[in-house]
Amino acid sequence: MQNNEYLSLLPHQQMQAWFDAAPQASYLIGTDEIIFRVNNLGKEYAKNYGLKSNNFENLSHLVIAEVFHLTNAEEYFLKAMNSQKVSLKHKIQQKYVGEVWLEIEYIPLINVENKITGVALAVQDITIRKKAKAKILVQKNELEELNRVKDRLFSVISHDFRSPLASLRSFFNLLKVQNLETNQIQNILQKIDIQLATTTDFLDNILFWTKSQMNGLQLNSKNLLLKNIINNVTNLLMYNLQEKNIEIENNIAENNAVFADSNTLHLVLRNLIGNAIKFTPQNGIIKLHSKIENNMVHIAIEDNGIGITADDKTKLFQMGKYSKRGTDQETGHGFGLWICKDFIEKNNGTIWVESQINQGSTFWFTLPLENQ
Repeated sequence: MQNNEYLSLLPHQQMQAWFDAAPQASYLIGTDEIIFRVNNLGKEYAKNYGLKSNNFENLSHLVIAEVFHLTNAEEYFLKAMNSQKVSLKHKIQQKYVGEVWLEIEYIPLINVENKITGVALAVQDITIRKKAKAKILVQKNELEELNRVKDRLFSVISHDFRSPLASLRSFFNLLKVQNLETNQIQNILQKIDIQLATTTDFLDNILFWTKSQMNGLQLNSKNLLLKNIINNVTNLLMYNLQEKNIEIENNIAENNAVFADSNTLHLVLRNLIGNAIKFTPQNGIIKLHSKIENNMVHIAIEDNGIGITADDKTKLFQMGKYSKRGTDQETGHGFGLWICKDFIEKNNGTIWVESQINQGSTFWFTLPLENQ
């Protein structure tokens, strides 16, 4: 090859080398809507997305558009021919791959005389970028939610934790008085006992939930006999039941089993049964029963207590939004039911309440039926 022949080819070679180095699959389309040049990535994309032919000469751009499932390719081409750049993000389903996101651009080709001589179609797979962005957004939302929870948690601890401790200190100071009568001492001790029980439950809830947030809640789900767990929780709350002379009926079937995490289920039941005791008057009754529907066990804790207003029902499962004294002036912190909802949902269940004022409340929650 003579030097002048080599020099005449150099600009074209440089152009093709630059074209092949582009990070997008690129197709140059003439004014006749026929592709006249394709870079290496463009050939690779076309084949990977189902184009059978290896020949790109005299190929309509609509053939390529069909490969990428573009339904408005003709409209996009005409816009580019009228000096409008078209950019869009396009989702398709690929066999064996699943969801794929493509960034597609139609760009006018303009010569040195400022005339449009065709259109460049650029295609880039942005699936990884799209998924990474979605993941970052989820993490951002989770972080914001955790920050809100942290702020609320500090508020609850600083107010609702200090208040009962201050009350306990006052009660102990009263006990130091030497001339108290026996009935006065018994009354103070009873109040101390109630305050300690409430504060201990609150502390247990906070510690368990905080640990789950810091370490990531590791559920150890397995088949659990529901009646046995409820009996265990009831035994822990026996003193509270006896203090108010409340009868409890465990009507859960002996063979009812759920697939759930034992620790979180214990905490949920302790909160729900504890609340039923709190809002049931002296000599009341609490009934527990269950039913199976659509491979889910529906568990109910039913009391004949004071009930809940329609307005309060909307606040029950929100952190710190609802707190009310029980029938014996037991205090609460608006934290237990929020934790119940969180843990039930993590065990693939749901929770809700049915209630009428002065007719009692029934808290329902669901859990998956045991694995066979």
